[in-house]
Amino acid sequence: MDRIKRPFINLPYRKRRDAFIRWRWRILLDTPIYGGLFTSQLRLDEQDYSSDWFDFLFVGSDGQTVWNAFIITARAAFLDADRFELPINTEIHECFKINRSFPNEVGLDIVVDEPFIDRKVIENAILHFRTLGEVDWTNPIPVPKDHLLAGSGVQLGNASLGKVGIFWFVQWQGRIRLLSASCPIAEGELYGDMITYGTGHYTTWNRWRKSKIAPFERGIANAFEYEEWPRGRVSYCQNTRRFLLLCDGKIMREDLLSRIRGAFELPEEQVTVDGDPHYQSVENFA
Repeated sequence: MDRIKRPFINLPYRKRRDAFIRWRWRILLDTPIYGGLFTSQLRLDEQDYSSDWFDFLFVGSDGQTVWNAFIITARAAFLDADRFELPINTEIHECFKINRSFPNEVGLDIVVDEPFIDRKVIENAILHFRTLGEVDWTNPIPVPKDHLLAGSGVQLGNASLGKVGIFWFVQWQGRIRLLSASCPIAEGELYGDMITYGTGHYTTWNRWRKSKIAPFERGIANAFEYEEWPRGRVSYCQNTRRFLLLCDGKIMREDLLSRIRGAFELPEEQVTVDGDPHYQSVENFA
């Protein structure tokens, strides 16, 4: 019978201290990469507006705590609330939320009012957390709505319908399921003449793996890698005022395309569909 692991905070002081020393040394070794306050198994994309979350570890100021932190921008947290159909007036607050159930470290969720996550944002969050005394904290003032719906210079013309986003089709329990993440055109991000969904397939898939409010997506994301099943993207071209649907060739059949048009509220006469070899997958539909 497997032994149930105790939460990190319930371990003997010696074990907590050993973990602290081990991770402090790792952080020092990774100073050329992450700057000396934290370390991670992920690559940190500096100044990248699609980098709206990050996982990292840092040590506490008490000499015996290791923090396993997840940091996300307030805008990404708000878009997640919209994605899962939470109330439209959902308020987002900057916060530090501690999870003491982790067996190897102490969990910490962080929400920051920043446009993206880079090293400076993470360092400032760590210093702020230490200044507070490394305790739970929520800013009583919600993040301003204009920060959550930050403008990106998007010109919509007459476009009032439709969303931009990313999607997958996954065969699960005998059915072909559509998984998607999207936002209204006005909340998209500019990429040349195109308006796109700011978060990519890899980032969205990994976020689902940790989701506490999307059990279906979490189950599939933990069962497969993000590139295994057919996927694609819906963007909007400002010049032509048409939607561009790029996808794996396996999706280019009317029954699946119709489901995408419905999920993204796309006017059929304003959609251009094309294959993209970038989205080739290994799994096939039965």
